[in-house]
Amino acid sequence: MTALIHGRDIVVVGQQPWDTALGSNCKDLAREFSRHNRVLYVNTPLDRNTALFHRSEPAVQARLRILRGKTSNLESVAPNLWVLTPNSLAESINWLPPGRLHAWLNRLNNRRFASAINDGLAQLSMSNFLLFNDNDMIRSFYLKELLKPEVSVYYSRDFLVAKGYWQRHGEYLEPELIAKSDVCVANSGYLADYCRLYNPQAYEVGQGCDLPELPPPGSPPPAGLPHLTGPKIGYVGALTSARLSLDVLRHLSQQRPDWN
Repeated sequence: MTALIHGRDIVVVGQQPWDTALGSNCKDLAREFSRHNRVLYVNTPLDRNTALFHRSEPAVQARLRILRGKTSNLESVAPNLWVLTPNSLAESINWLPPGRLHAWLNRLNNRRFASAINDGLAQLSMSNFLLFNDNDMIRSFYLKELLKPEVSVYYSRDFLVAKGYWQRHGEYLEPELIAKSDVCVANSGYLADYCRLYNPQAYEVGQGCDLPELPPPGSPPPAGLPHLTGPKIGYVGALTSARLSLDVLRHLSQQRPDWN
């Protein structure tokens, strides 16, 4: 059995804030880390556009109170697990084209972010920590240099650079971040192979699941499905053509009518 990490300090940065309404793989990992280590989970910093145009939202109001020093930026949420909300504001720069201005402003955002994280580390007397980066390729691009962790780990759990918000700058920043990380881990063979293009220390660690949430073997089928016989193939995830190929599903249903 592979030895677990024990008695270390771990800083977790990523895409989802702790107070997200959605399920979060990164939060689950932080909880697992905290079983044997001290963990500082860092919320995403508030950006200027959100502060200006969504300031009436409760989550934004909470962050503004922290920015103004009215509430603490550090919260204990479980044994060995703390959540840090940065008391800094990030400039909204994703609209800028790749180039010197974006690079300069992104370094500025990273310095502000690192300063807020160092404040949390000081409050908890954390040192010689591990940095675990959950796919945060832009906001956390310079954290290895600025925070100087003992080990930096980049976690690839989604191919974000394929389209949308992350494509403009992620296409060139993520490969650089993967290359300079000490270790890369991925939740699929495809993403592990992608990371290995830039860093030989890349490994597949799987996705994981919450087994108590699943019915035990031999349980009756869900209502509405008892008439189905043969193999039953399920999918958990976003029902969108960006992730699912309708042509492949149609081909499978035609070639294997005994499958459900």
